[in-house]
Amino acid sequence: MKLRTQTIPIILNIREERELFSRFDDKILSQDVISFLKERIKGTKGNVSLCICSDSPVNEKRVRDAFALSFTEVKKTMDIDRKFNTLNMIRLLVIGIFFILLWYFVRSRTAGVGPEILSIIGSFAIWEATNILIVDNPEIRMNKLLLKILENAEITFTSSRGDDPAC
Repeated sequence: MKLRTQTIPIILNIREERELFSRFDDKILSQDVISFLKERIKGTKGNVSLCICSDSPVNEKRVRDAFALSFTEVKKTMDIDRKFNTLNMIRLLVIGIFFILLWYFVRSRTAGVGPEILSIIGSFAIWEATNILIVDNPEIRMNKLLLKILENAEITFTSSRGDDPAC
């Protein structure tokens, strides 16, 4: 998939300013707004121009602060998730290797299902560690990249009462 490099315009139509903010914390953006923006810029490698069109007056400073704080918070959470995933990956890999080695030494001395269970546990642990490496960590990296693009977005505010043709 080839990444686009042009400036992507995103228009966000709202009735009131409070639609942008979380129901639980009015200093950060709602998860719906963040998800909408991330979905709109997937596959983008350039700049983003965000136009917020509102029916009512908007406190521009408050919205800009919310954007900055929200992206900072989400990136911190992603860093924590990535560290947690890395720790789990290492833990599962060590457990998997331990059980495979245990199976290797037990299989010649013991017959039956016991050694095979050790092999299955070891293989499953290594499989899960690989899944974290191949699926989870790249997804977190991609989300951080999208947030960085949004963090650098140019934000403009307009009235959607028909005054501005952009809305």
